[in-house]
Amino acid sequence: MLETLYEGNVISQYVYLRMNDARLDMQEALRTGKSEHRAMRASNRKSLFVRVEGYLLRYSRERPWMSSLLSRYQVLRLVQQIERHIAKVIISNNIIEMLKHQDELDQSARDQLIENYSARHRFYLKELAIAEQHFPSFFHRNMERMAHRSMINRGWMHVEKQFEHGEIGAKGFNIIKNKVSLELEGITIGEVSLPRSSESLSDLLDQVNIFDALSSGDRRDLEIQANDITFLAGDTIVGESEKGDNFYILIHGTAAVLKLDKEGKHQQVTEFKDGDIIGESSLLEQEKGRHRRSASIVARTACHMVSITRKAMLKIVDKYPDIRQQLQEIHDKRINATEQSG
Repeated sequence: MLETLYEGNVISQYVYLRMNDARLDMQEALRTGKSEHRAMRASNRKSLFVRVEGYLLRYSRERPWMSSLLSRYQVLRLVQQIERHIAKVIISNNIIEMLKHQDELDQSARDQLIENYSARHRFYLKELAIAEQHFPSFFHRNMERMAHRSMINRGWMHVEKQFEHGEIGAKGFNIIKNKVSLELEGITIGEVSLPRSSESLSDLLDQVNIFDALSSGDRRDLEIQANDITFLAGDTIVGESEKGDNFYILIHGTAAVLKLDKEGKHQQVTEFKDGDIIGESSLLEQEKGRHRRSASIVARTACHMVSITRKAMLKIVDKYPDIRQQLQEIHDKRINATEQSG
């Protein structure tokens, strides 16, 4: 079924290879006696695709000069995530329909399998609904793109059959082939569009209270130094003990703040929501490049953020002492809350 989805242009080659790799790892883990849940976790840890994506995200997220590349990469990851969810919905549905007609199977075992795949079907439908909620404009454009791509592919398969049966000559076949290739190349991914992302960076910065005192000129300068970044659910925005000094503003989404306990396990200490800032402690330190993140911050939902370089923010806090004071108060409040929770 997975190969059929790939051949039908419903999923890309990368998504096909990643899902097939996960399927093979899952089968191997199940053969060793692991439960399905443990097998899935083992597959994710082993997956080369997951490790490479994690490395690229980790490498680029704290490098301001890579912000535009990171933004485009996240768009591509979102497209692939949607494709995977759609593929899993289709596969789960097909397995459910197949099981309904497997009368030779034990009734209770068959019912349990149907319930398991029905739960998966509901889960991935919910994931698609969440993606649509967070990225409505992009989601619908991408669905149209996938439908267009699939329609072209079905037409091309018909042309291939006509050519095989001699109904189309070689010249006509090649002309159609070139047109199909050009048409497929013209189907672009587009840009991520969050519920409020139609607003400019200036509009987004207007929503941040600590910038209320900025002059119009300083606001324009800050806007030039700022970048939109989207983190997908599960992405690590900053990692505990990693070097980094970017300043972030969470425009839309929810992120968990995690710290390692004495046993080396991550414990959630608080949660960030719309309007919260991240990275204030690096601005309050004197030495550039010496700061290590005090906690990990992981996106619980898709997080639309504005990233600003330390250099740009230092100009602001040096010129506006009140902003530095606000950041200090936020920092002290968070430190106290962490100590009390510990």
